[in-house]
Amino acid sequence: MNNVKNINWINLDWDTYKDVDILLKNTMNEPFSALTYLGWKYYGVNIKFAFHNESILFIGEIKNRFKNLIRDNDTNNKLVDFNIKNTIIRPFFFKGDLEDVIKICKEEINSTDNIILENFYADDLENVSFKEHLWEWDSNYIYETEKLKFFKGKSLQKKRNLLNYFNLNYLSNSSIEKVTKDNLNVILELIDSGSDEIEFIEAEIEFYKDLLNNFDEKTMSGSILYLNNEVIGFTLGYSRNNYYEIYIEKAWKSIKGSYQYLLSQNLIINNINTEFIDRQDGASSEGIIKSKLSYKPIKISRRSVYLI
Repeated sequence: MNNVKNINWINLDWDTYKDVDILLKNTMNEPFSALTYLGWKYYGVNIKFAFHNESILFIGEIKNRFKNLIRDNDTNNKLVDFNIKNTIIRPFFFKGDLEDVIKICKEEINSTDNIILENFYADDLENVSFKEHLWEWDSNYIYETEKLKFFKGKSLQKKRNLLNYFNLNYLSNSSIEKVTKDNLNVILELIDSGSDEIEFIEAEIEFYKDLLNNFDEKTMSGSILYLNNEVIGFTLGYSRNNYYEIYIEKAWKSIKGSYQYLLSQNLIINNINTEFIDRQDGASSEGIIKSKLSYKPIKISRRSVYLI
């Protein structure tokens, strides 16, 4: 095993995530980007990374906020039953002995508490003896970009009907514009407005504000939707390889078809030509999961979590 003292662990933050994603740009095996992992911080998992044997290793410190969110949304999740404070997250570009990597991560964690292995496929762990499977979760909902641009096909007829309803009833009084550094304040004002039309949880507000404050026009794009000159929705995504990861999708719930119009038009006006759209996970919410399933994903990544 390599001397762990020679491994430099770095906090994943707004100053370092780009460096990680540059190194990840040549892989299509993982739908997660470093920005996705950075987003976990706001939901209660602080992540560090290190480079080892052509791999990138990730470990996370689990805060009570994460456990509380899990407890509120998924009472059957075994995470809340254990004194778990740390997680080892599936490495990218993995080469070498997995038990060796786990030992390195555990040495950095330096904890006698329970630790979980997260986002590992079962096949990755065939030769690992010290594991107990806890649960599986749907980590990413993946769609074909062209289908979400126009809601093509019979399976998306209902979404197309909602889009047509918006076009018929609201289009003449609406407008949509690309997100730029010059209009970020409009979105921030909406987040702070406390509007009953759009619901936010505390973690979302914190993440969205930092995401907007670190807006990068080279990799991020989004749209703001207006009706009668009032902001009624906004979306923001991040492009890497063949994926466009959508982190924010918010629109007034009282305006029928606004979500479909915002989703479709954002992809069109920002010329998003990636092969796939990643709309992230379902946040353990039955309503969100049902909604994302209704857009007919071509793939749902299921990840396993193990206690070690």
